[in-house]
Amino acid sequence: MTNWPEDSRRIIGSTPVSIEVQPGAVGSRVLHLTNPSDQPITVAPRITTGSDLLGWRLVAYQFSPAFGWQPMPLLNRHEVTIPPHLTASLWLTFEARNLSPGVRAATLNLGSQQIEFKVNVTGTDIRHAKAPFVGGWSDPWPVPEGWKTFADIGLNIVHRKALPGDQMEKFQIALCNVTLGTPKSAEQVHEIVSAMKSMGLDYGDWTWEIMDEPSKKTYEKWIEAAKIIRQADPKVRIWCNPGWIGASTAESVTAMAPWIDVFCPYVDHFAAKDSAYQTLLSNLGNPKLLYTTPCYNEKSPGAPLELLQMTDLALKHNRDGWDTFSLRHFYPYAASAWDEVNAMDPAQAVSMFPGAWNQVIGSRNLEAERQAIQNWKTAKMTSPNARH
Repeated sequence: MTNWPEDSRRIIGSTPVSIEVQPGAVGSRVLHLTNPSDQPITVAPRITTGSDLLGWRLVAYQFSPAFGWQPMPLLNRHEVTIPPHLTASLWLTFEARNLSPGVRAATLNLGSQQIEFKVNVTGTDIRHAKAPFVGGWSDPWPVPEGWKTFADIGLNIVHRKALPGDQMEKFQIALCNVTLGTPKSAEQVHEIVSAMKSMGLDYGDWTWEIMDEPSKKTYEKWIEAAKIIRQADPKVRIWCNPGWIGASTAESVTAMAPWIDVFCPYVDHFAAKDSAYQTLLSNLGNPKLLYTTPCYNEKSPGAPLELLQMTDLALKHNRDGWDTFSLRHFYPYAASAWDEVNAMDPAQAVSMFPGAWNQVIGSRNLEAERQAIQNWKTAKMTSPNARH
């Protein structure tokens, strides 16, 4: 069934919908399709004008124990069925990453109905803006589409592993934070550096992660490892991501400071009232990052807002980017990555999903990351020293 009931046609109307998108950006809108009739409606959306500009995906719902059914994955579909008296939503994207300023048209046909869009590419041009360092504390799904998804969103930090230099360039990866642990000797450090060089990597392409979230209980072991690395090769950059300040205290971070190169503390460190510690935080690291963990709440209604907030936090604290645990993190259990109901760990977090035929399914959270990156670029273009 492709014809809409008469009382639903007036919702769409005949006036073109005005959309503004920045040059170099991707604009997003949500289109709600309501079926007021007693019969299901199946419609196959078709883009008849501006197919290089306009795209659509179906907003799907997932169940989580904490938040019930929430809109999350964005699915590629050929048609959409709207049950009686219910609403389906389409996530529309307007692609202006390679467009100069100007007005363009796009048309979306919905059965016997159509919507015309007047897309004005205007505003701050971010095509040549320097990107922030942004990661998801995860690797992409290990298929080509996984890496393309990372590049498409603008994620450019990879954790745990190192990529060859040509692959970093291909997928626009700015930094590989490699989980290498405590070296046994200076010779092992030299071997690892040689291995990185054989992959076409310079010192600026990768960092050495000794341990995750060094704390007041483990920072002394972290320092012992850092000393071995620094003495063996002072050019190796050491990553440090102290966890929440109740565990990774100001005292432990201060003790580690002489050996920290890339610094990515948890957000609550910046709420500490110690002025001397705040001065240390603001000057430590190159690049300077920060991170948050919506992993228990990534399916909450406010999760995209938490991810969008990272722009403001990075600008406020003069950081070079941010990280997020976790856009793709899963624990071994019997169900699939789609299933939180049977997860063995409440920190199960997946904001990008494996699809059929090695595809990768995006989500509202990934789109929030895209928008956060675009907001950061806009702020830096309008005021290079922008701080909120």
